[in-house]
Amino acid sequence: MNKAGSSLKDIEFTINPYISHVGGEYYLVYQINAQTTKPFVLVRILYNGKHDGKAFYYFSAPISHKEFGQIIKRNLKEDNFVEYAKKDEVYWLNKDNSVVKLIIVKE
Repeated sequence: MNKAGSSLKDIEFTINPYISHVGGEYYLVYQINAQTTKPFVLVRILYNGKHDGKAFYYFSAPISHKEFGQIIKRNLKEDNFVEYAKKDEVYWLNKDNSVVKLIIVKE
């Protein structure tokens, strides 16, 4: 697994990352706030990985493209993370290697 280039605390979110459980499906949901006082917010690429029986999402360092702030709703099936979500083992990896457990919300 690669190293994260950004931490959650580095980013201003409109919707903080969490796992949505709806209709038997699991989704990673978040929205980066693109409407800040900064001239513009740079995009970060979403990565994922597995380590020690846990699933992780993490961001790259900012790249030179403008962030538009769309709501992201990514099906965990795309990353083969459904079984990890069922065991409540999905985390966010920060650039200092600290982790944050993503909450699962039944919607």
